Amino acid sequence: MEKEKSKKKDRIITIAITAVIVLLLAYNVFSYYGAQLTLPGTEIANVSGVDPATDRAKTIDLSQGKVLVNFWATWCGACVKEMPYLNEISKKHRVVGIMKGPFSGQNYSAADINFENVLAGEDFFNDFTISVLPTSVLIENGVITEVHVGMITKSVVSDWFGSK
Repeated sequence: MEKEKSKKKDRIITIAITAVIVLLLAYNVFSYYGAQLTLPGTEIANVSGVDPATDRAKTIDLSQGKVLVNFWATWCGACVKEMPYLNEISKKHRVVGIMKGPFSGQNYSAADINFENVLAGEDFFNDFTISVLPTSVLIENGVITEVHVGMITKSVVSDWFGSK
């Protein structure tokens, strides 16, 4: 009888541990791929926040044409590393940065960014399921059409804008 109770208890513990592991894996997969799964087709006509260069309120219109929007942060090493390439892209295509805090003015200045940026609130990132930085999206006439998680590549930009 005692052995049977012990086996039943062991099975319950094993099932509980397995369920927790499955839930944690699902959460991690959704955290990484959530933006790619949920954002295409989402409307985003503009974004508001604080201009990192002037510390004033700013709204950026995203409702016209194709816009590469890069979600990034000054504390994110990969984000800062891709800034020179985004600067290069911005010479041919419209690029907008949407930044997540906390903000470092020193890191921002050092990145020598030549495209529009806005420091958005945490709610913005939560509302749009942006949990991995950097993440880039292509917005066409105010609607998200493409999502890329991680550092942007030349092949992604070529696919999105049809250029080499």
